[in-house]
Amino acid sequence: MIGKAHKWKNLMIEGKFDSLADIARKEKVGTSYVSKVFNLNFLSPKIVKAILTGAQPRTLKLQDIIAKQMPDLWQEQEEMLGF
Repeated sequence: MIGKAHKWKNLMIEGKFDSLADIARKEKVGTSYVSKVFNLNFLSPKIVKAILTGAQPRTLKLQDIIAKQMPDLWQEQEEMLGF
């Protein structure tokens, strides 16, 4: 999902999509889903690295990340998710 979030961000930067709603239409999913996945772009680099290397807390699940309102501050994100 992190990879998908980065792909969508890059497609928007390249001008291939104007909005998350455009992505949702192309992917045939809800805008809410696209928004939740897209927000993975704003995770702390420490969290992203841990997930990509398999070093995240064993109990952490994708739903834990996308279902919660994540704080803007990386340190607060890390504390909330047990890093």
